[in-house]
Amino acid sequence: MLYRYIILIILAITVLRAKDDTFAKRVSALEGRHFILGFMQNEIEGPLDSLILDVFITSRDVTNVTIEDPHTGIRTLTTAPNKIHSVRMSPYLENKESEIIRKNLFVIKSEKPISVFTFNSRKVTSDSYTAVPVSRWGTEYVAITMPNDQYAMQSGMDSIKNAQPRRSQFLLLSAYDSTWITYTPTTMTDKGKSAGVERKVLLMKGDCYLVQSYKYPMGQGDLSGTIIKGNKPFGVISGHVRTSVPQGMPNPLDSKDHLADMLMPVPNWGTKFATAPFGLNTTGDYFKVTAYYENTVLNYYNADGSGTVPLDSPGDYAKIESVNYPTYWESNKPVQLAQLMMHNGYYGDTEYDPSLVTIPPVEQYIQKVTICTQGHD
Repeated sequence: MLYRYIILIILAITVLRAKDDTFAKRVSALEGRHFILGFMQNEIEGPLDSLILDVFITSRDVTNVTIEDPHTGIRTLTTAPNKIHSVRMSPYLENKESEIIRKNLFVIKSEKPISVFTFNSRKVTSDSYTAVPVSRWGTEYVAITMPNDQYAMQSGMDSIKNAQPRRSQFLLLSAYDSTWITYTPTTMTDKGKSAGVERKVLLMKGDCYLVQSYKYPMGQGDLSGTIIKGNKPFGVISGHVRTSVPQGMPNPLDSKDHLADMLMPVPNWGTKFATAPFGLNTTGDYFKVTAYYENTVLNYYNADGSGTVPLDSPGDYAKIESVNYPTYWESNKPVQLAQLMMHNGYYGDTEYDPSLVTIPPVEQYIQKVTICTQGHD
């Protein structure tokens, strides 16, 4: 398909744990006054002018906002209450080099709380994520993504390009000097760092560090379950260069898309979740769950029946495919649950492609949310 119509929804419903269990006293974890953000690689190659990197900003009150990046400098805007403000970012903010420390992030500051959404798009591949403010960052995360993917070889000039693996990836963001981050990849990385061996990187304020899987073929190289820890709060964006969900459909039915979401730290995970289908096809959605604690068990219930997912060790992950009913999920220990839009490649399915969103737990719901939509074509 060509440019798809994207509806961006900012849902301020993921919140930090509160000592008081009443929803009314909880504060949204997606509103803030200081954001440090970045973009991951979207597709393996393409002309720079085909890359669209946008930021969408909304607020409940009038407030002054500054946006600073290393390529265009400082820009300012004043928000109107409950309106979407769109800012086009430099395409040079795309991070494509694995395991190299770079200063390639952008900073957003405001006088009053705002919510921020990002959008990373090429002509046939896009995704977006809701930004987590620096004040809500943590020191423990678990990556959630998909295995490497690739197209089948075809005759024609682009057959070699199509066969190149699109890879699993995550991006580390630093807001403070002398931030030591350790990560234990679940698969070999692009630079040949072995699976299961702890790695350590020192980041200074404004640094970022992209980790991509090795160029394994489709179905291998999944960085899901990689445990990431730091001595100071840091941010993590997790996703994929470009993948189909599910993988392995025959060409040309294996429609692929960029995946990205900004993760919440482990203390913000939960044990109860409620989900509804995206409702775009008859086969339902694809879910993925990650664990941080030993002997975790996740149960789920819907009109199609029930299921149990054992997660025995920290970093374990599992997939649940073709969930096509509203579903209640409950675990004995906190987990991270993600919902992915499945595209089964049927002809005529031109309005959507795979997309990734992590699900806020029921325990962290609040009473008041801000919902804004922004069309993009």
